[in-house]
Amino acid sequence: MMIIKCEFSLRQKFFKGVRYHSYSCLIENLEIPINDNIFEVNHLPGKTNEHVKDLRIKDCKMPQLLQDIGDTFKNVEKLFIFNSNLKSLTKFDLEQFENLKQIFVYENDLEFLPSNLFESTKKIEEIYFPSNKIKFIGPTIFDNLGNLKDVRLTNNVNINCCYGSGYSEAVTLEQLIEKIKN
Repeated sequence: MMIIKCEFSLRQKFFKGVRYHSYSCLIENLEIPINDNIFEVNHLPGKTNEHVKDLRIKDCKMPQLLQDIGDTFKNVEKLFIFNSNLKSLTKFDLEQFENLKQIFVYENDLEFLPSNLFESTKKIEEIYFPSNKIKFIGPTIFDNLGNLKDVRLTNNVNINCCYGSGYSEAVTLEQLIEKIKN
């Protein structure tokens, strides 16, 4: 049995010039066995799992996303996975986050992003996968993402570009899709 202890705090954030408060959970420095997902959660007074909007996983050893973590935190809008040895991410991993708007997967070991990755998360607005080992991206990965505003795929093996405002070397979404297909 594994117990993950999450410490929660209200963070004041600035995003694109707008200040907002978000209740977030940080899971840090854990070596995670794949099939042992039991969570102990410590909240601020008056807060519950349903209040968590940001889930941050940092410096863990987890080749795949924790199973059923989305059942624990049903209202996650922003998923951040940093330096956690993540090797695989599938539509089944993400379908547990139906409210997901932003995904940040930095400095992991991802090599493949399947076309159907965001099939169950149609609210996605921002996708960030810099500094992974991405060699292949499914050519229809962005289909049916009508809210998509930003994509960052920099410093990967076979792709190094951005789409969206605020990037000096940004390409159009059509150009990005063309790069993926080639």
